Amino acid sequence: MILLAYWDGEPIGFSVALPDYNVVLKRLNGKVGLTGTLKFLYYSRKIHTLRVMLLGVKRAFQKKGIEGLLYMETCKKGIAKGYHQAECSWVLENNPAMQHGLEALGGKRYKTYRIYEMAIQQRLRDED
Repeated sequence: MILLAYWDGEPIGFSVALPDYNVVLKRLNGKVGLTGTLKFLYYSRKIHTLRVMLLGVKRAFQKKGIEGLLYMETCKKGIAKGYHQAECSWVLENNPAMQHGLEALGGKRYKTYRIYEMAIQQRLRDED
């Protein structure tokens, strides 16, 4: 499910949500043969969770409610297609605007992604 937000004919934001196929892939145990294909088709019908993989809004339009509209439209369209919950994956620890927006809509944090950074060249020089 891909949503695009426009202002005066110009794209200003987008959202990409997919069914959570991890539920199905977990049941295949890495086997894709005929049985795996049948299981895939059977369990694909039982997916009730969406994964919002990507969401972005142009900087000039951020903090104006566009993100909330994209969240709400994703929810509405997801419910219409039979999905009962959504996961907004990869909301990084250093993105409080997105965290607060999701929490304001009733979202709950259950995982924290962290980014660690280190200069590689400096590390190599230190080891010499």
